[in-house]
Amino acid sequence: MSFALGFEVLEFSQYQKESIKPTLYLVSEKYDGVRGVWDGKTLRTKRGNIIAAPACWIEKLPPFALDGELWMGYKGFESVQALSTRKDSVCDDWQKVRYKVFDAPTCALESSYKNGFGDQSGFCTLFARLDKVREFLQTKQESVIDLIPQSALDFSDNKSFDTLDFLLQEVLKKGGEGLILRIDDKAYTPGRAKDELKLKAYADSECKVIGYTEGKGRLEGKTGALICEQEIQEGSDFSYDFSLCAKPCVIHFKIGSGLSDELRENPPEIGSVITYRYNGFSKNGLPKFARFLRMYAQ
Repeated sequence: MSFALGFEVLEFSQYQKESIKPTLYLVSEKYDGVRGVWDGKTLRTKRGNIIAAPACWIEKLPPFALDGELWMGYKGFESVQALSTRKDSVCDDWQKVRYKVFDAPTCALESSYKNGFGDQSGFCTLFARLDKVREFLQTKQESVIDLIPQSALDFSDNKSFDTLDFLLQEVLKKGGEGLILRIDDKAYTPGRAKDELKLKAYADSECKVIGYTEGKGRLEGKTGALICEQEIQEGSDFSYDFSLCAKPCVIHFKIGSGLSDELRENPPEIGSVITYRYNGFSKNGLPKFARFLRMYAQ
């Protein structure tokens, strides 16, 4: 999805140790919020939907592009998701919303335009892009932006993997979701990037609800499980053995775990998209231990 300033949204791939290159990475906490992409004029979700944040919040953003997460604290995802879908908002609603920024995407583009498009002298490293945000924040007494702290890890040394595990455990202890690993010496990469990684204690993905099963026993009269459909494409963020599935690869499976009593009484509508977590795959190519996580943030 492209924006007015000429960049597409970066999408992270699932971490795999063998995909790590022997170079310098910047490692940061992965915040469980709603993706917010600011193009200098308009705030949008990663799918391009406009987020109607109030003017009192928007006016604190810079005239250049940002990428990050709208966040309202640990376990605050549902609250910030509800705000992001409103067609109008007031200042009081957004007082607790922080913009956890992890990039300034157009830094390299702006430099390239100054030096001639495609001129590599205009390249901005990730650290340089973050420094641009830091300089902006130094000019403001009040801000809605939190620049996400970064830890530099050089993976030419195997000891960095031990440090990575330590950082992950520290994030999980405080209720966090995981880590983001990004190569410093690289421009903002549009689309799914194989070496821009997210490391979590579990894998997650999205599927479409196409039906329900009836509950039994205590759940009689309620939804027992959601029947889901998912089309899997090669190159997507879904580690899958395509020998188990004909093309186009469409799988069907049930999700009965993770549903609250309220959701069982009023399940997600047919056709809606949900996010679920899982732990690997069965011999039949279906997600193992699939568990409802939340409604998908569009």
